[in-house]
Amino acid sequence: MKKPIVSVIIPSFNHAKYIQQTIDSVMMQSYGKNNIQLLVIDDNSTDNSQVLLKKLEKIYGFTLFQNNHNKGIVKNINKMLQKAKGKYIAILGSDDTWEKIKLDKQVALLEENSNYGAVSANCIRIDSKGNPLPKKQQRHTKKSTYNFKDVFLRSHRIVTLNTLIRKSVLAEVGFYNEEFKIEDYYMWLKITEAGYPIHLMNEVLGYYRIHESNTINKPLFIYKELRKIIDEYKSHKLYRKAYQSLNRVYFPQLAAVKRIEAIKILPSAISKTKFFLRGIKYLILPRRMFIK
Repeated sequence: MKKPIVSVIIPSFNHAKYIQQTIDSVMMQSYGKNNIQLLVIDDNSTDNSQVLLKKLEKIYGFTLFQNNHNKGIVKNINKMLQKAKGKYIAILGSDDTWEKIKLDKQVALLEENSNYGAVSANCIRIDSKGNPLPKKQQRHTKKSTYNFKDVFLRSHRIVTLNTLIRKSVLAEVGFYNEEFKIEDYYMWLKITEAGYPIHLMNEVLGYYRIHESNTINKPLFIYKELRKIIDEYKSHKLYRKAYQSLNRVYFPQLAAVKRIEAIKILPSAISKTKFFLRGIKYLILPRRMFIK
């Protein structure tokens, strides 16, 4: 039986150290490279990425686009979606990798569950050298299916590098909004708001690399972008809860690096949770006592 085509989009910027591992993990999928349309777009990298990608393009035969100026990840994704021919879409960071069976597992699940808009899975967090981070820094979740409320209130573990999306659903909700830099959260909201659940598989199917240039290491930037997205739903009955949930999660992170910003959101972050207590500790103690 012929397998549906999967279009894999890799936006790349200054990841020459990792990009070959990323592309190898796609082209060596058990799903079969003939069933994969790989689209790589380099966003005017200043390291050796462009030279390396041209070499890899000749080896693997994927489609490479190279920008002559930096356009940003969201514009690049939307550009590649216009080129995508697959029934399913996967977006993979240029420093992350997949397990060999990733696409086989997820395509089969979506083929069997036509109501799902997307499927995700757990991942292992690794350092810049590819070593797994300590167990306490891993975030694995049991099998679950998320609706809009789950996503809006941040009660989900959808991992972008491990998510496979129906292209028809992406087209229905209008692709990615280029006004937002945290594009994945906005898309999960749009997909579930349109009535398509997102399913999380209780399997590890990818590896998320943590290093200094990760967006994850910029809590104030992430908080402000997520706040912009949530504010799009100010008229929603769950808005207040979503706002409080965001503040509770980011209060300790901001307290550790941007105390003034943390103090601004403190009233709405008050709770009996570990997040609030940790944030108060960070506000009181000297930074050298809890930041390496």
